[in-house]
Amino acid sequence: MAQSDIIQDFENLLENGDPYDVIIKSSDNPLKEFKAHSAILRARAPYFSTALETTNKIQDGVHYFEETAIHSSVWPIILRYLYTGQCDLNEQQFSEFTNLLEAADQLGLDKLTDSLKLPPKEIAVPPTEEKSNLVDIDDLSPILSSWIDKKEEISDASNYEFRLIYRASRDGDTYKSFHNHCDDKGANIVIIKKKNSDRIIGGYNPLDWNGTGWKSTMESFIFTLSNRLDKNTAKIGRVIKEKHDKAIYCYNNNGPCWGSKDIRSGLEWSVFPGIIYEDVGFSNYFDDEDYEVFQVISSN
Repeated sequence: MAQSDIIQDFENLLENGDPYDVIIKSSDNPLKEFKAHSAILRARAPYFSTALETTNKIQDGVHYFEETAIHSSVWPIILRYLYTGQCDLNEQQFSEFTNLLEAADQLGLDKLTDSLKLPPKEIAVPPTEEKSNLVDIDDLSPILSSWIDKKEEISDASNYEFRLIYRASRDGDTYKSFHNHCDDKGANIVIIKKKNSDRIIGGYNPLDWNGTGWKSTMESFIFTLSNRLDKNTAKIGRVIKEKHDKAIYCYNNNGPCWGSKDIRSGLEWSVFPGIIYEDVGFSNYFDDEDYEVFQVISSN
């Protein structure tokens, strides 16, 4: 078996979780859990041999482990390194670099710590901030910002930064690539361009794309622009109050999905608002030319 196959097998074990016997939490986000396997943690980081025995409760054979000094944003990176030996810094936000370095030091991962301390020219650095290929995001941002803040009138300025974190044509138009780039990034805007058309279809997820199943929120919305070059053609559809428990759907074999079929990814996209979200004046199956995801960051 090739080494690449072994790495992929361990990556699949991490992603699938079962049968796990460790649940990891961080104090900065107690609702977020990471499933792991004690045998791998002990073998790869001697720190866990002591930590799992002395600082954690065990319930039904599962260790409940909390490390208050490690930020939840870097646990997926640390665990992937422990399972596969890989740490691709191209995929990480620069703001996470310090947290990652501190976590590697805390866990005694000397090789990882040393690699992170290489001179800047020898490590992968975050790419220059990119703009959208599909819309003028700066022109559209006041509208998106007003919708997010539920303002009745459109503001002249935006309260948010919209940072491009995924482009299907650039990063790989697969469910795995989408989740690798967009999970655990918090609130985000997805923008989809209909093939052979200037129509834009999009949605706002105030939560994230990790996990499995329905997520409840009254803050999400879907939208469309009949002409991507004209922000005046923008129309929003908010969650129908009685159906907010099925506002967002997450699964590792799906891309972004709002509601039942209000906006749903697949072999082709489906847009049928009026089920969970208000009508936006467009419904159909369609192929996309490309789609992008923007992390939404408050500027306040």
